[in-house]
Amino acid sequence: MILYDKDGNSLEIDDIARALHNIDTVHGMVHKGKLFSCVAENQTLANNGYLYMLIQPTRSMHLRYTGFCGGDAHVWLYKNPTWAVASPDVKLDTEQHNDFSTKTSGAVITQDPSISSAGTIWGARLPVFGGSGGLSRGTALDFSHERILNPANEYLLALQNISGQVQDAHILVNFYEPGA
Repeated sequence: MILYDKDGNSLEIDDIARALHNIDTVHGMVHKGKLFSCVAENQTLANNGYLYMLIQPTRSMHLRYTGFCGGDAHVWLYKNPTWAVASPDVKLDTEQHNDFSTKTSGAVITQDPSISSAGTIWGARLPVFGGSGGLSRGTALDFSHERILNPANEYLLALQNISGQVQDAHILVNFYEPGA
């Protein structure tokens, strides 16, 4: 007997255990060429300064994000910010996780647009504790719960450096687009 998924692909059966192979959703998205990553960075983010990542999805997007900072910071996720093209704003490249796939993300992701209103906060302010003083090593906040972004909205990730000094800061997003 051969089993097929909804796309007509045959499902693998383990020859020894005679059991159906089972992998998690994210692993499956890598195999299907639908998992992407993108990073925004500022190696000299001023105290009380912000690193922004504007996400404009063109189809459903399942998102996880991580904020990194050399010192203490806060990270927010907002819906529908008011923004304008900054000079210079940076359109970020997305990285495909399957080197055999030619699929591309439909999302437009921009670093540091000019923000006039952050929009509606979508979730709590999340702290990134990086320590203090000369031995501060920094840390990362990994928001491990998946958010599903609606292509009818735009989204803003904002990381604020509150360490008291200039820090290296990054925002990393990992996402898959089932419709890709």
